[in-house]
Amino acid sequence: MTATMDHAGPQHRAPRYHWTTAEMDTLRRVYPTAGPTATAVALPHRDLRAIYQQARKHGLRAPTTPAPRKQWTWTDAELAELRRVYQSRPQKGDVVALALRLGKPKHVVCKRAALDGLVTPRTMAPPWSREEDALLATWAHCHPRHIARKFKAAGLPRSETAIAVRRKRMDLDTTDVDHYTAGALARLMGVDAKTVIRWIATEGLPAKRRGTHRTEAQGDHYHIARKALREWIRTHAVLVDLRKVDRFWFLDLVFNV
Repeated sequence: MTATMDHAGPQHRAPRYHWTTAEMDTLRRVYPTAGPTATAVALPHRDLRAIYQQARKHGLRAPTTPAPRKQWTWTDAELAELRRVYQSRPQKGDVVALALRLGKPKHVVCKRAALDGLVTPRTMAPPWSREEDALLATWAHCHPRHIARKFKAAGLPRSETAIAVRRKRMDLDTTDVDHYTAGALARLMGVDAKTVIRWIATEGLPAKRRGTHRTEAQGDHYHIARKALREWIRTHAVLVDLRKVDRFWFLDLVFNV
Protein backbone atom coordinates (compact mmCIF):
# COMPACT_ATOMS: atom_id res chain seq x y z
CA MET A 1 0.00 0.00 0.00
CA THR A 2 1.41 3.28 -1.03
CA ALA A 3 1.21 6.06 1.47
CA THR A 4 0.48 9.51 0.27
CA MET A 5 2.26 12.36 1.99
CA ASP A 6 0.58 15.72 2.44
CA HIS A 7 3.04 18.61 2.39
CA ALA A 8 2.04 21.18 4.95
CA GLY A 9 2.99 24.82 4.72
CA PRO A 10 3.09 27.29 1.78
CA GLN A 11 4.15 26.20 -1.64
CA HIS A 12 7.48 27.89 -2.61
CA ARG A 13 7.62 29.17 -6.16
CA ALA A 14 10.82 28.50 -8.10
CA PRO A 15 12.78 31.66 -8.94
CA ARG A 16 11.98 33.20 -12.30
CA TYR A 17 15.03 34.24 -14.25
CA HIS A 18 13.58 35.14 -17.64
CA TRP A 19 11.80 38.47 -17.87
CA THR A 20 8.79 38.38 -20.10
CA THR A 21 7.86 41.08 -22.57
CA ALA A 22 4.93 42.10 -20.38
CA GLU A 23 7.20 42.40 -17.32
CA MET A 24 9.71 44.52 -19.22
CA ASP A 25 6.92 46.80 -20.45
CA THR A 26 5.77 47.26 -16.88
CA LEU A 27 9.31 47.92 -15.68
CA ARG A 28 9.93 50.56 -18.36
CA ARG A 29 6.57 52.22 -17.66
CA VAL A 30 6.53 52.25 -13.85
CA TYR A 31 10.17 52.39 -12.69
CA PRO A 32 11.17 55.80 -14.20
CA THR A 33 7.99 57.50 -12.98
CA ALA A 34 7.05 55.81 -9.69
CA GLY A 35 10.27 54.18 -8.50
CA PRO A 36 11.27 50.66 -7.38
CA THR A 37 8.66 50.21 -4.63
CA ALA A 38 5.75 50.86 -6.96
CA THR A 39 7.36 48.59 -9.54
CA ALA A 40 7.54 45.78 -6.98
CA VAL A 41 3.79 46.16 -6.38
CA ALA A 42 3.14 46.02 -10.13
CA LEU A 43 5.42 42.96 -10.43
CA PRO A 44 4.57 40.81 -7.37
CA HIS A 45 6.65 37.89 -8.65
CA ARG A 46 9.86 40.00 -8.68
CA ASP A 47 11.72 41.12 -5.57
CA LEU A 48 13.35 44.51 -5.23
CA ARG A 49 16.84 43.16 -5.84
CA ALA A 50 15.83 41.70 -9.20
CA ILE A 51 14.03 44.93 -10.12
CA TYR A 52 17.11 47.04 -9.27
CA GLN A 53 19.38 44.78 -11.33
CA GLN A 54 17.10 44.74 -14.37
CA ALA A 55 16.56 48.51 -14.25
CA ARG A 56 20.31 49.13 -14.06
CA LYS A 57 20.92 46.69 -16.91
CA HIS A 58 18.57 48.63 -19.18
CA GLY A 59 19.67 52.09 -18.05
CA LEU A 60 16.47 52.96 -16.20
CA ARG A 61 16.62 55.52 -13.41
CA ALA A 62 14.15 56.03 -10.60
CA PRO A 63 12.73 59.54 -10.15
CA THR A 64 14.52 61.74 -7.67
CA THR A 65 12.66 63.91 -5.23
CA PRO A 66 14.38 67.28 -4.79
CA ALA A 67 15.08 68.23 -1.23
CA PRO A 68 12.74 70.96 -0.01
CA ARG A 69 14.37 74.38 0.16
CA LYS A 70 14.83 75.69 3.64
CA GLN A 71 12.59 78.60 4.49
CA TRP A 72 14.59 81.22 6.37
CA THR A 73 12.71 83.19 8.99
CA TRP A 74 13.69 86.63 10.24
CA THR A 75 13.07 88.06 13.68
CA ASP A 76 12.53 91.76 14.28
CA ALA A 77 15.94 91.99 15.93
CA GLU A 78 17.64 90.39 12.91
CA LEU A 79 15.88 92.74 10.49
CA ALA A 80 16.94 95.71 12.62
CA GLU A 81 20.56 94.51 12.52
CA LEU A 82 20.30 94.04 8.75
CA ARG A 83 19.08 97.62 8.28
CA ARG A 84 21.73 99.00 10.63
CA VAL A 85 24.61 97.39 8.72
CA TYR A 86 23.35 98.29 5.24
CA GLN A 87 22.48 101.86 6.15
CA SER A 88 25.94 102.48 7.65
CA ARG A 89 27.70 102.11 4.24
CA PRO A 90 29.21 98.63 4.81
CA GLN A 91 32.80 98.09 3.77
CA LYS A 92 34.37 94.96 2.32
CA GLY A 93 33.72 91.98 4.62
CA ASP A 94 30.94 93.63 6.66
CA VAL A 95 28.13 91.70 4.95
CA VAL A 96 30.00 88.40 5.44
CA ALA A 97 30.47 89.22 9.12
CA LEU A 98 26.76 90.05 9.38
CA ALA A 99 25.80 86.70 7.83
CA LEU A 100 28.00 84.91 10.36
CA ARG A 101 26.40 86.78 13.27
CA LEU A 102 22.90 85.98 12.03
CA GLY A 103 23.74 82.34 11.28
CA LYS A 104 22.48 82.65 7.70
CA PRO A 105 24.18 82.19 4.31
CA LYS A 106 25.43 85.38 2.69
CA HIS A 107 23.15 84.97 -0.34
CA VAL A 108 20.12 84.82 1.99
CA VAL A 109 21.20 88.04 3.70
CA CYS A 110 21.80 89.81 0.36
CA LYS A 111 18.46 88.64 -1.02
CA ARG A 112 16.58 89.88 2.05
CA ALA A 113 18.38 93.22 1.83
CA ALA A 114 17.38 93.56 -1.82
CA LEU A 115 13.75 92.71 -1.03
CA ASP A 116 13.73 95.43 1.65
CA GLY A 117 15.26 97.97 -0.73
CA LEU A 118 18.61 97.98 1.04
CA VAL A 119 21.54 98.14 -1.36
CA THR A 120 25.24 98.54 -0.76
CA PRO A 121 26.25 101.97 -2.12
CA ARG A 122 28.93 101.82 -4.79
CA THR A 123 31.75 104.24 -4.13
CA MET A 124 33.24 105.85 -7.21
CA ALA A 125 36.98 106.36 -7.40
CA PRO A 126 37.98 110.02 -6.97
CA PRO A 127 38.79 112.01 -10.13
CA TRP A 128 42.39 112.01 -11.29
CA SER A 129 44.38 115.02 -10.13
CA ARG A 130 46.96 116.93 -12.12
CA GLU A 131 49.66 115.48 -9.87
CA GLU A 132 48.54 111.95 -10.69
CA ASP A 133 48.39 112.64 -14.43
CA ALA A 134 51.88 114.12 -14.34
CA LEU A 135 53.23 111.12 -12.45
CA LEU A 136 51.54 108.76 -14.89
CA ALA A 137 53.02 110.59 -17.87
CA THR A 138 56.49 110.27 -16.34
CA TRP A 139 56.22 106.49 -15.87
CA ALA A 140 53.86 105.67 -18.75
CA HIS A 141 56.42 103.42 -20.43
CA CYS A 142 56.55 101.08 -17.40
CA HIS A 143 54.31 98.14 -16.57
CA PRO A 144 51.12 99.15 -14.66
CA ARG A 145 52.30 97.07 -11.70
CA HIS A 146 55.49 99.15 -11.47
CA ILE A 147 53.53 102.39 -11.92
CA ALA A 148 51.18 101.36 -9.12
CA ARG A 149 54.19 101.03 -6.80
CA LYS A 150 55.30 104.55 -7.75
CA PHE A 151 51.82 105.88 -7.02
CA LYS A 152 51.69 104.12 -3.66
CA ALA A 153 55.11 105.49 -2.69
CA ALA A 154 53.84 108.98 -3.56
CA GLY A 155 50.77 108.52 -1.36
CA LEU A 156 48.44 108.30 -4.36
CA PRO A 157 47.23 104.68 -4.42
CA ARG A 158 45.64 103.54 -7.69
CA SER A 159 44.99 100.02 -8.93
CA GLU A 160 46.82 98.54 -11.92
CA THR A 161 43.56 98.43 -13.86
CA ALA A 162 42.81 102.09 -13.16
CA ILE A 163 46.33 103.05 -14.24
CA ALA A 164 46.12 101.05 -17.48
CA VAL A 165 42.71 102.58 -18.35
CA ARG A 166 43.84 106.14 -17.56
CA ARG A 167 47.03 105.71 -19.60
CA LYS A 168 45.00 104.55 -22.59
CA ARG A 169 42.50 107.41 -22.27
CA MET A 170 45.33 109.95 -22.12
CA ASP A 171 46.86 108.30 -25.21
CA LEU A 172 50.29 108.36 -23.57
CA ASP A 173 53.36 107.07 -25.37
CA THR A 174 54.35 103.78 -23.75
CA THR A 175 57.64 103.52 -25.63
CA ASP A 176 60.65 103.28 -23.35
CA VAL A 177 63.42 105.17 -25.17
CA ASP A 178 66.02 103.97 -22.68
CA HIS A 179 65.27 100.24 -22.94
CA TYR A 180 64.49 97.70 -25.66
CA THR A 181 62.94 94.27 -25.77
CA ALA A 182 64.67 91.55 -27.78
CA GLY A 183 62.03 91.83 -30.50
CA ALA A 184 62.22 95.62 -30.73
CA LEU A 185 66.03 95.55 -30.87
CA ALA A 186 65.93 92.87 -33.56
CA ARG A 187 63.79 95.10 -35.79
CA LEU A 188 66.11 98.08 -35.28
CA MET A 189 69.22 95.97 -35.99
CA GLY A 190 67.69 94.32 -39.06
CA VAL A 191 67.99 90.78 -37.67
CA ASP A 192 65.56 88.24 -36.25
CA ALA A 193 64.80 87.87 -32.56
CA LYS A 194 66.72 84.58 -32.35
CA THR A 195 69.92 86.44 -33.30
CA VAL A 196 69.44 88.89 -30.44
CA ILE A 197 68.76 85.99 -28.03
CA ARG A 198 71.99 84.37 -29.23
CA TRP A 199 73.90 87.60 -28.64
CA ILE A 200 72.55 87.63 -25.08
CA ALA A 201 73.42 83.98 -24.48
CA THR A 202 76.86 83.76 -26.15
CA GLU A 203 78.09 87.26 -27.01
CA GLY A 204 77.58 88.96 -23.67
CA LEU A 205 74.85 91.41 -24.68
CA PRO A 206 73.66 92.77 -21.28
CA ALA A 207 69.96 92.04 -20.70
CA LYS A 208 67.60 91.48 -17.79
CA ARG A 209 64.23 89.84 -17.49
CA ARG A 210 61.39 92.34 -17.14
CA GLY A 211 59.37 90.29 -14.63
CA THR A 212 56.10 90.45 -16.55
CA HIS A 213 53.11 88.16 -15.88
CA ARG A 214 53.92 85.57 -18.54
CA THR A 215 53.91 81.80 -18.29
CA GLU A 216 57.08 79.74 -18.37
CA ALA A 217 56.16 78.47 -21.84
CA GLN A 218 55.72 82.03 -23.15
CA GLY A 219 58.97 83.23 -21.65
CA ASP A 220 59.55 86.59 -20.01
CA HIS A 221 60.60 89.65 -22.04
CA TYR A 222 64.22 90.74 -22.06
CA HIS A 223 65.05 94.28 -20.95
CA ILE A 224 68.07 95.77 -22.75
CA ALA A 225 69.30 99.15 -21.56
CA ARG A 226 70.25 101.74 -24.20
CA LYS A 227 73.54 102.69 -22.50
CA ALA A 228 74.61 99.04 -22.09
CA LEU A 229 73.73 98.38 -25.73
CA ARG A 230 75.91 101.28 -26.89
CA GLU A 231 78.92 99.94 -24.98
CA TRP A 232 78.33 96.42 -26.28
CA ILE A 233 78.23 97.60 -29.91
CA ARG A 234 81.57 99.36 -29.52
CA THR A 235 83.21 96.08 -28.54
CA HIS A 236 81.21 93.87 -30.92
CA ALA A 237 81.05 96.04 -34.04
CA VAL A 238 81.93 93.04 -36.21
CA LEU A 239 78.46 91.56 -35.48
CA VAL A 240 76.62 94.64 -36.73
CA ASP A 241 75.59 94.73 -40.41
CA LEU A 242 75.34 98.44 -41.21
CA ARG A 243 73.35 97.66 -44.35
CA LYS A 244 70.48 96.32 -42.27
CA VAL A 245 70.27 98.62 -39.23
CA ASP A 246 67.84 101.51 -38.90
CA ARG A 247 70.27 104.25 -39.98
CA PHE A 248 68.94 107.23 -38.03
CA TRP A 249 68.33 105.21 -34.87
CA PHE A 250 71.82 103.70 -35.06
CA LEU A 251 73.51 107.10 -35.45
CA ASP A 252 71.51 108.48 -32.54
CA LEU A 253 72.45 105.46 -30.42
CA VAL A 254 76.18 105.30 -31.16
CA PHE A 255 76.92 109.02 -31.28
CA ASN A 256 74.17 110.05 -28.84
CA VAL A 257 73.06 112.83 -31.16
